[in-house]
Amino acid sequence: GRLLSEALQCPLIDTDEVFYNTHGTSAGEYITMHGEAAFREEEALIIRQIAVQSGAVIATGGGAILRDENVRRLKRNGRLYFLDRSLASLEGGKDRPLSADKDALRQIERIDRARSTYYRYYTGAEWDNARHYDLCLNTGELGFERCVDIIEHYINLLYLNK
Repeated sequence: GRLLSEALQCPLIDTDEVFYNTHGTSAGEYITMHGEAAFREEEALIIRQIAVQSGAVIATGGGAILRDENVRRLKRNGRLYFLDRSLASLEGGKDRPLSADKDALRQIERIDRARSTYYRYYTGAEWDNARHYDLCLNTGELGFERCVDIIEHYINLLYLNK
């Protein structure tokens, strides 16, 4: 998110930072204390508030798209870009309580399988009609900087074709 907001010269709104500033605790700590369902409720409230803004990069956690309402709100005023990361780069820890158990890689794989349908659906990877695509980029293959270049070029093309 930070690299893209710098490249586009626009503000970055990170939902995890908004969450921390609102609740005084990290998303990971909140999930540990209150559970994932309670966190997803709070996350949806934050997305409802920030999705109306324009001209900003909004960075969300990977589970934000598990709720249709979040996706509708984010797409209403912008585009979704899915940055696919290798599972090995998402190892568990205190900031990732959903994958922090002793079998973290298996847990991450389970979460990835559960979410991958949503990612493909919302980024258009399941559709044949290219006008529904936003972008789905693999950061492991391309690197974050190249992904930012591609998104920036994509946005420029969108505005040139309007």
